[in-house]
Amino acid sequence: MERVIYGDVFFLINFSMDFLGLYLVRRLTHEKGRWHRESLAAVLGGLYALAALFLPPTVETVGTLLTPLLLVRIAFPYRSFSQLFKGSLLFFGISFALGGVMTAVYYAIGKLLSSQDIMLNGSPETVYSDLPLWLVALTALFAALFAFLWGKLSQKTLNTQTVAIAVSANGKTVTLTALCDSGNLLEEPLTRLPVIVLTKKAMEDILPHSLKHVFFHSILSADSISPRMMKKIRFIPTSGVTGETLLCGYIPDSVTVNGIEKTACLALDPSATDFEGTDAILPTILLG
Repeated sequence: MERVIYGDVFFLINFSMDFLGLYLVRRLTHEKGRWHRESLAAVLGGLYALAALFLPPTVETVGTLLTPLLLVRIAFPYRSFSQLFKGSLLFFGISFALGGVMTAVYYAIGKLLSSQDIMLNGSPETVYSDLPLWLVALTALFAALFAFLWGKLSQKTLNTQTVAIAVSANGKTVTLTALCDSGNLLEEPLTRLPVIVLTKKAMEDILPHSLKHVFFHSILSADSISPRMMKKIRFIPTSGVTGETLLCGYIPDSVTVNGIEKTACLALDPSATDFEGTDAILPTILLG
């Protein structure tokens, strides 16, 4: 029996699943991805799926294991192999789940719409005829909806709630919204204070004018900063999905969380414009 595969449909399905998988990786890891990079990676994934049809089984197996590394590396600018490997495992798991859901729905609907019973060697057997393109599209849509809802539920698990915090510094108080994240385990090295990570806009509203050139232009001059302000500056090493980096930190006069005054350090994430619609990432230890 000859198997007929429509290359354009096969490519479109694999492109869609790869793109959706990369999107979910970005959402779950808060990686600063770009649509054009994810699209390019998904195109290469779709092309590999077509090429794999003509590869020997051993080569296909090796390629299938290595392809997630390549696609994730193209989609996200990881700086270390360990972070690339973790991102690839997450992408592989998401792709496996999407493929399982799509296959199950595809055959379940196909059994209802196009199954036929025949006698084969004296025994009844069920065979399935070719399914229409609209059914393939409907199945892909269902898988995409499942993945989107799963991503939302996963995010709610990782990020339990959003709270309002008040930061006081230099005689003024700024109210911010913060995303509570149990994965934020950053500590200021000298005082071991928990660290609240802020966007550039939020930090700009809090910092005194004399320190803005330090945080936003990486210019540190002792002549232009008073000794009192110099003591408030901190440098916080961090390791995340984008690799290792050094964040500029600031010790405010006070931080209030849920009406309770806390002691914490603020740190600037220069690449973040928002954190899931909020101004900051708050470690859950400050909720207690």
